[in-house]
Amino acid sequence: SLKDVTRTHIETLYLLLDKQSGKSLQLQRDIKATISYDKLILGREQLQTDVQPQREELEIKIPGTYMFGTEPLQFEFSEIFFDGETEIIKFLENNIKNGENFYTKYFDCDKMKFTLRLRFRESGDFIAIDSTLKHKKLKSYFIDEKIPKELRSQIPLLAYGNHILWI
Repeated sequence: SLKDVTRTHIETLYLLLDKQSGKSLQLQRDIKATISYDKLILGREQLQTDVQPQREELEIKIPGTYMFGTEPLQFEFSEIFFDGETEIIKFLENNIKNGENFYTKYFDCDKMKFTLRLRFRESGDFIAIDSTLKHKKLKSYFIDEKIPKELRSQIPLLAYGNHILWI
């Protein structure tokens, strides 16, 4: 209840607004305020003694359909065969330019030496951030994209070794 909230609590919250993301303070016995990028989150503090990073991992066989995560998401992998390079270019132009398949990604699996895995983040992960394949650590990418720290270990990733192909 708010009956015990005083002017001091409000002033302390105001000071918290100037702090960096991730900073928090205890307002009352079980009420916690946390800054998460451009948000002030107020809530009841939960014990986090048994919270562990996600360790689920699936080896991907193509074709295949997989359910993954604590709130299961469905991922579908399929093969597409082409007769020549011209056919591939036309297919990609039609599908990428239309923008209809925002969540559909295409990979040349014949060139891959490692197994594709659907998993959560691990130390050493990186992602190619542009067409020149310049890469960035996944942690830095999440920070730049303002993904709250507590959510980063819950985001499914398609990985090829430590190279993240899809978030």
